[in-house]
Amino acid sequence: SDIRIMGYVINAQGNSNVLHNPQHATRYTEVNLKDIRKVMYLESSDARYGFRLEFETDKDAGTLKRYSLATISLNGTMIRKEYGGFVISGLTKDNVIDQKEGTAESFPRKYRTISEVTSDDIFTYVTLTDCEFVFKDGAYTNILENYARPNPDNSQYKPNSYMDTWQTLLCDSNATPFYIVINSR
Repeated sequence: SDIRIMGYVINAQGNSNVLHNPQHATRYTEVNLKDIRKVMYLESSDARYGFRLEFETDKDAGTLKRYSLATISLNGTMIRKEYGGFVISGLTKDNVIDQKEGTAESFPRKYRTISEVTSDDIFTYVTLTDCEFVFKDGAYTNILENYARPNPDNSQYKPNSYMDTWQTLLCDSNATPFYIVINSR
C-alpha cells in the first residue's frame, strides 16, 4: 500500500544550510555545492519528527515551497536512519501528492534550551532559547577565516575553500555547552 507522510517544508530550495555538502575532490579543495538544490527538509505536522528529503533533481525538489504543508508518498523511495534522523532518498516531483501554501507562522514552533535538545529534534525547526555564541576567538563565526567559503561578506579574506562549515560553541544560561555547525555562507 502507499505509505504517506505529511509535514511542513522548513527550508527554501537552494539554502546553503543543508547539513553538509560533500567534498569529493582530493585534498578537500572542492566542496560539492550542486546537491544543495536537491535537498529539502520536512517537519511532521506535530513537530515531533524531521525528515531530510533527497530529490533526484533540483527541478523535482523545487516542487516543494517553504512553509507549505505537504503530503509525500514514499513509494519508490529509500528510507534510512542517518545523522540521528530519517533520510528519504529517490524522491521525484511525483512523490509530492498534495501541498497547501503556508507562512512562517503556520507551522508549529519548538523552543528548547540546549539541555532540552534531543535526537528527536534532528531535521526539525528548533528555536534555541537563553543561549549565546561563545566568542573565544573574537569572530562571529568563530572559525579561522581561511576555512570560510568565499562570499561578499568575507571578501577581504583569502578563503581556501577546504570546507563549508565549522563547529561553533554555544552556551545556554545553565552553562550547558553545545557545538553547532555554522555554515560560513
